[in-house]
Order: sequence, then structure tokens, then C-alpha cells
Amino acid sequence: MRFASAPALSLESCLQDEVRAATAFDADGHGLVTAELDGQVVQVLATLRPEDRVTGVRIRAGDALRIEDVDGRRNRCTVSYIGPKRGAPLL
Repeated sequence: MRFASAPALSLESCLQDEVRAATAFDADGHGLVTAELDGQVVQVLATLRPEDRVTGVRIRAGDALRIEDVDGRRNRCTVSYIGPKRGAPLL
């Protein structure tokens, strides 16, 4: 088949990828992240892992995060904090 294309990637293929926070996360550790999936930029609902919430990490838009777990059925993921947006003041 000459016109067959490569299979589309799923959210699970982003596991352990670095993503950026699209929004600031709320007090419960929920927010949106932006990931590149199969050449497209997608926004996914994310939850900060409990270990990072306990330490009091505040996620702001642009912060670097890592996808730790994926729930492809519900189109959600769990993320861990990597660091602030480049050039952002450390507070």
C-alpha cells in the first residue's frame, strides 16, 4: 500500500516527556499542560503528583513538568515538577 501512513501516536507515547504548564495549577494540583503529540500541540488536563503537592510547589504557566503517568481513556496525565520557566524569578 503506497498511500498508507504511519499509525497515529497516542497520549501514552508522551510518558516521561517534558511538557510545559499552559495554565497555573490550582490549590488541588490541577491544571493544563501543553505537549507535542504526533507533530501537533495538544493541551491535556494534568494533576501534580502528591509528592510535589506536599512540598508546596506552585506551578505557574510556562513551568517545566514531566509526564509520570497517563490515563489515555480519560485524556489526563500525572506530572512532576522539573523547574520554573526560563528567566522567571525564583520565589
